[in-house]
Amino acid sequence: MKLYNLLILALLSSNCSFAASFDLEALGDQPLYQTDITPEVYQYSHQDNLLDITIRNADGESLPYTLMQYEEAHPTQLVEETKPLVIFPLQTGTAKPAESINIHVAKGAEKTTLNISSNPLSQTHGSYLFDLGKDHPIVKKLKVDWLGADNKMISMEAYSSSDLKNWSNIGQSVVFKSTVAGQTILQNTIDLYAITQDRYLQIRPQEVDDASFKLSSVSVEYSKLQENQQVNLWQTLNVLKREQASNGDINIEFESMGRYPASYLRITLPQQNTITNVKILTRNQADASWVGLTSAPLYRVNERGRDTVNPDIKINATAARYWRLTFSQSAGGIGADNPTLSLGWLPQTIVWNARGKAPYMLMVGETSEPSTRVSLVNLLPSHQLGKKDTLPFASIGAMHTDESASNPWIDSPDRKRWLLWAGLVLGVLVLAGMAYSLVRASRK
Repeated sequence: MKLYNLLILALLSSNCSFAASFDLEALGDQPLYQTDITPEVYQYSHQDNLLDITIRNADGESLPYTLMQYEEAHPTQLVEETKPLVIFPLQTGTAKPAESINIHVAKGAEKTTLNISSNPLSQTHGSYLFDLGKDHPIVKKLKVDWLGADNKMISMEAYSSSDLKNWSNIGQSVVFKSTVAGQTILQNTIDLYAITQDRYLQIRPQEVDDASFKLSSVSVEYSKLQENQQVNLWQTLNVLKREQASNGDINIEFESMGRYPASYLRITLPQQNTITNVKILTRNQADASWVGLTSAPLYRVNERGRDTVNPDIKINATAARYWRLTFSQSAGGIGADNPTLSLGWLPQTIVWNARGKAPYMLMVGETSEPSTRVSLVNLLPSHQLGKKDTLPFASIGAMHTDESASNPWIDSPDRKRWLLWAGLVLGVLVLAGMAYSLVRASRK
């Protein structure tokens, strides 16, 4: 029984092994830090989406953390942008027809006088044309400034058109400015109630009776999303083999040495003036069937001494061990040299609780420990979620690897399970031996 108990105790107290560990360089004594994941962490992970990460303090305690996607850690922001416009005056006012004509005849001794009178013509007024450009963000509001017509309320309407023929009303407002005893009232904005991306804009002041009135400046305010610069991590894959299929297609296979969550593919053609099409397939086991991922046109054309190449290929996040590029001769084919294939992805960010003593370590690889990954609200109160981008950074430092660590694509054996079964079998044998000894002793 003592042997059995010692075996179980050793089993329960055994530590899990990790493929690699990294120093976390946290300065200060803040409760929370954020850390951007490096390619090496992905390389040594044995599970998709980094499910085998553990963070520990100097006492070996596992610390809670959350894993944030790039878009979550670097959200886009709505920003306002103001741009001045060039004013093109237009004369659109016309005379109104007279509402009535009065005729007065006066007879005198020497002559007869005929007086004809009518309502006066209305004041003509101008409109103003603006060119916003062929492609522009959504217009939110207009700001205007003008000369003349002080202390008068002026009604203005805004119209948009894509062809200078058909105009749609998109906003109206009353503007006003007045200064008395050093105090100024200014209302110079025209809010738009209709979303427009038309190229042309027109402002029409209504019934202005001041001949000196004219717009002196107009600016447009845009609302647009400010996209953060995306920093991709890239890993170039090794070529495994190249073969020609029975139908003439050329298959070139690559192997990924880590579970990289590829969202972009960069394929570099070896020869200039190559125009072709490629099919991209993946699989995780050498004896598994290939699964089609996507297809895309590829080109590398030399124009005036400069290479023009196709953009990176966007795909759904995919972690795969084997990648195949298939080129059909009927679709342009490929030359004698092999292209290069690189996987790109947006780095994830870990937010973790720096509890206990430093130094802190990030460990990844083979593990069967209970995960300490939690949601962000477990680390940050709900009212502070918007401040997560202000957390201090802790960078990933020196790496320590286990030379005996297996390939991350090979499922590691569950040592605890086998040790448990072995312990149970050994315990049964010990009990059987004890029972046999008791039986023999009782017979004697």
